[in-house]
Amino acid sequence: MVEHDDPSAPLERSGESVVIETARELLRAHRIPTRWRERVVSVVGDRGFLELAATIGYYSHLAIVMNAYQQLGDESGLTRPRCRYEPSRRAKEEPDE
Repeated sequence: MVEHDDPSAPLERSGESVVIETARELLRAHRIPTRWRERVVSVVGDRGFLELAATIGYYSHLAIVMNAYQQLGDESGLTRPRCRYEPSRRAKEEPDE
């Protein structure tokens, strides 16, 4: 569990908490301080750092688009997609344990 999200705090934390705090900092400031980037890269590598940034960017983009769509009223004329969930046949056949 992350105790705080201060990127200037000491970096003696688990890899998971470093990733979580990096995500928070990217969403808050849209940048990662050099010291943090070095720590994240030491945990997940260069490629992992870029993949983390891309994933956070992708999902924040989706959130922005979904929020904008929800702000449009029914008078916009846009048709809202319907969500149709059907459990798989396997899930229906397997008893609960």
